[in-house]
Amino acid sequence: MADFAQVTTVSWQDYDQMLKKKIAELDDLHRAMFRVKIGAHFGRVAQEDKDAGYEDPYQRADAPRLRKRPTAKSSGRPFGF
Repeated sequence: MADFAQVTTVSWQDYDQMLKKKIAELDDLHRAMFRVKIGAHFGRVAQEDKDAGYEDPYQRADAPRLRKRPTAKSSGRPFGF
C-alpha cells in the first residue's frame, strides 16, 4: 500500500539522502506486475522485463494468486432484488 499523500519530488542533489530514508521497495516480480498494469496505459512491456522473463508475470508459477470474491446467488432479477 502506498501513501500517495506523501509523494514528492526531489532534486538529484538530494537523491542519496532520500534513498537513506526509503522504507520499502518492490521486488522484481511485483515490480513487473505493476509495470504490466501501468503498461496497459502505455501499451508495451519494458524490455528489461522481457529479458528477465517477466513478460507476463501473472502466468508465472511464483506469482501470488488473487483471491476470488464471494458471489451472491442470482435471483434472476437485475441487481439481485
